[in-house]
Amino acid sequence: MNREAPSRHGGAIERVRTERFWIPRFILDRTWQILRQDGWNRVESTVLWGGRRFDKEAVVMAVLYPCGRDVSFSRGLVHVGPDTTAEMGRVLRANEMTGLIQVHTHPGSGVGHSPTDDNFSISSAEGFLSLVWPEYAHLPPKAIADFGVHRLEPKGWRRLSRSEAGALLHVVESESFVWVPEEGDDFDRF
Repeated sequence: MNREAPSRHGGAIERVRTERFWIPRFILDRTWQILRQDGWNRVESTVLWGGRRFDKEAVVMAVLYPCGRDVSFSRGLVHVGPDTTAEMGRVLRANEMTGLIQVHTHPGSGVGHSPTDDNFSISSAEGFLSLVWPEYAHLPPKAIADFGVHRLEPKGWRRLSRSEAGALLHVVESESFVWVPEEGDDFDRF
């Protein structure tokens, strides 16, 4: 049975598979800015998207860029060491979030998972997602289908079809919302 997000029922932990991820556009845009910076140096890069799960849905709320002393970047590999991985976990837990999706770049147009990607993901939890951004994130994405979207399943990583990826990942156009009270609004009721 494919399960993922923990929920408690009578003391036992049951895992529920996340069926939809909501990604605010500003998260996607900020991720592109971060990954593209490393891409200009012709090295692969990675971030972790953190957020919260709500039953079978999850909302991405944070971008974590690993930059500790045990992190190294090269043309064919990003290595995130155990100290930085642990610190990222502490940051997420302190903000009541969990790691949802890793996003990393590849040098060429290929968006498949390499054996290194398969074996050195930041998470080994079933259901975890890995997005591969081609061309060192040189260009911003027009659609989720521009990525290679991979899901960790019981038998290993599986690349999702374009339609599966589109059904699973939803980019939400996001802008600031500013509310200005009108004259006579009763603030005592808040």
